[in-house]
Amino acid sequence: MKKSFLSAAALVLTMGLSAYAQDDYEDYAYDEGVAESAPEGYSEVSDDAELEADASTARSRIDEEKSARAEAAAASASESSSDFKPLQYGVHLGVGVSGTYGSEEVPVFNGFVIDRYGDPFAGFIGVNLDLGGVVSYRINKMFGVNAELNFHFVDYFKESEVWGIEVWDSYYGTYVTEPVDENMITVGISIPVMARLYPTSGSYAELGAQLNLNLMGKFSLDNTDYDYNEDMGDWKVETVGFGVVVGGGVIVTAGTTRMELGARVVVDLTRIEADEPVFDANNESWRPPVEAKGWHVQFVCNFIL
Repeated sequence: MKKSFLSAAALVLTMGLSAYAQDDYEDYAYDEGVAESAPEGYSEVSDDAELEADASTARSRIDEEKSARAEAAAASASESSSDFKPLQYGVHLGVGVSGTYGSEEVPVFNGFVIDRYGDPFAGFIGVNLDLGGVVSYRINKMFGVNAELNFHFVDYFKESEVWGIEVWDSYYGTYVTEPVDENMITVGISIPVMARLYPTSGSYAELGAQLNLNLMGKFSLDNTDYDYNEDMGDWKVETVGFGVVVGGGVIVTAGTTRMELGARVVVDLTRIEADEPVFDANNESWRPPVEAKGWHVQFVCNFIL
């Protein structure tokens, strides 16, 4: 009985292996072109097809990653472009105080006789105004160049230590001398050109030179209390001047509006008045020109368009 059972099991196993071998042979024969028809249950998906499908999936994933990186780079470039534009234009406004330095005492001649010595520029203080346009070129995010073309106005003044006017004092019943103010005005064009450093996206520092083209100068005496104003004569300002500029400030951005707020110091290296004798027609006196120069402190605002 036991032998019969073992014989039956061996027969079944042998028949299964034969069937599997037959199926494998038929698949192989069809793949190699020996058999004309595909065996029953044959799958057309080969190992090569599976590998090709895996490669296609990998390529799709790589393409998706590349596309995501490109979109991120474009978004980053778009954000940075709003903060950094190589060439910009705007309107410049500068207001502040002015004064003189490098003055000296000079002889004042009445005819050929020295009448007195004096410093005609001692104690001058004044106000200044610059109004014009600005061009800003950014070499990169850290460095740039700024140039301006401005209408330039300076009004120096002081209480005179030399001149006065005679007015009637009804209380004392006599004439008294009232002081007058000396006023010196220069009008022209200023062209500063400055190198700029941007340590952060919201700040800047600048250093450069300024060309001054003075178109008009006037020297006069006045006393507003007595409605007195008198021209001092043929006073001339130096036509071309140069100076140095140093400053800095902050950059404020609100939407598409960009504004620079800062402070600036301008020191003139060229004398204020022309290099020729100064004649006072009222007193029939004259003096040599003085080497006095100007300094200017300004609060500046650039509206970037």
